[in-house]
Amino acid sequence: SSLEVEGRKMPLSALMDICKKCMECWQGATSTTPSE
Repeated sequence: SSLEVEGRKMPLSALMDICKKCMECWQGATSTTPSE
């Protein structure tokens, strides 16, 4: 299955990967201890 994103069709797996990376970045930015 695929979802339309900004007029483009992306595979669900790609969206999940982007979501995972975004969440990791968001958690790292809001965490009291830097991930780097």
